[in-house]
Amino acid sequence: VLTVLEDDAQRSLGNSTLRMLTKHLDPTSDDQNENSIVGLCEYGNYRALFTGDITSKAEKRLISAYGAGLDCDVLLVPHHGSKSSSSKSFLEIVSPVYSVISVGAKNTYGHPTQEAMGRITEVGSEILRTDLLSTVTIRSDGTRMEVVEDES
Repeated sequence: VLTVLEDDAQRSLGNSTLRMLTKHLDPTSDDQNENSIVGLCEYGNYRALFTGDITSKAEKRLISAYGAGLDCDVLLVPHHGSKSSSSKSFLEIVSPVYSVISVGAKNTYGHPTQEAMGRITEVGSEILRTDLLSTVTIRSDGTRMEVVEDES
């Protein structure tokens, strides 16, 4: 069952805003990956896009609905870097400085794929992988951001 949130619902979180992007959802699809909620966090000049498990089909719908409004500094890479996500057109619109791939070491799906990582690299984004770095922390004061080394 697909429950659609109010289009572009926003919530304030301290000095930041989390906006839920929902215009890409397809109520005719039973594919839960295609219907992952996408979140856009804004803090000063800093923007991060959290994409869940969307694939290139949902990416196209996001581009159609939001266009250049998807531009961000940090991208949580769709679907763990699968070959069916992180399309060239999506990455060019989003143009992230950092692309975080949340993925387990030696996962059975083979994520992230070389194809997805190649497309991410082509747009000039730095890849940060949780299977290699453990925790990925990016701090921002709203003006600048920095990747913080694992402090554990």
